[in-house]
Amino acid sequence: MTNQMKAIVYLAFAVLAFSSMELVGKMVATQMIPLQVTFLRFAIGFFILVPFIILDIKRRKITLAITDLGWMVILGICNITFAMVLLQKAVTAIPASLAAIIISSNPIFTVIFASIILKEKITYRKITGLILGVLGLSLVTDIFSFSVSEVNGIGVLAAVGASFFFGLYTVLSKKVVKRLGTMITNGGAFFSGSLTLLFILLIKGEPILTGLNRTTIGPILFLGIVVSGLAYLAFLEGLNLIDASKGGIVFFFKPIIASIMAFIILNETIKVNMVVGTIFIILGSVIMVLEKAKPSQIQHKKVC
Repeated sequence: MTNQMKAIVYLAFAVLAFSSMELVGKMVATQMIPLQVTFLRFAIGFFILVPFIILDIKRRKITLAITDLGWMVILGICNITFAMVLLQKAVTAIPASLAAIIISSNPIFTVIFASIILKEKITYRKITGLILGVLGLSLVTDIFSFSVSEVNGIGVLAAVGASFFFGLYTVLSKKVVKRLGTMITNGGAFFSGSLTLLFILLIKGEPILTGLNRTTIGPILFLGIVVSGLAYLAFLEGLNLIDASKGGIVFFFKPIIASIMAFIILNETIKVNMVVGTIFIILGSVIMVLEKAKPSQIQHKKVC
């Protein structure tokens, strides 16, 4: 098998796993709280990654500074404690397909934060992408009529919040990724974010393992081992075998695949406004992310 074929297999597995995240999260949403699900998912995922993180540190002879650890705490709180908890909160209140589409709009916030924090120039192409993305997000959330219930409204806001914080995480992590690499940066974020969630659960007296039973243990293990562990490793391995800019494009298919999965498995209804909005979001994301994008930027982009 050629390297290109191997890359296709690795990346196909990764995007299928990442696309199933909201769907599987929906399966445990009525029996376990978002804080608990997110903690277990990333704690398991971190332990899957530990051997590979150690190998990466030894291979590249990296020494972690105090500032690196500080940034990992910030990144873990931003991504795991806020973005991923909000995403799990969203799937408890709105269709998994809708949550997947909204979280996929995070390049909108990435471009905005990059211009504010990193002083990156906003070009006409980025403005075009932002307009398309905002229009698509508006169509998907049906903001023009907003005839959703109060619970759905909370779910939509949670999903937008998840997209917001993941966009912020992407921008804040850029400098750390340049020095430590994606594996170590995300591994550190997984650990610090999970640890923060554990403290919150203990302080609030919320359940940690309560709710794990024959119906929930499978989905939780899948989220931890497959989505946060093996899929992430497959994604990085695929990018090692193919041009990163090409590899990153596969994640623009996440909202499409997630919607199809939700339609088949959960019998969710796919509305016209969601289809049209998804097309706008994907077009806007492609325009923004691929404009003179560096391989390292795209490599880091869609892992969540």
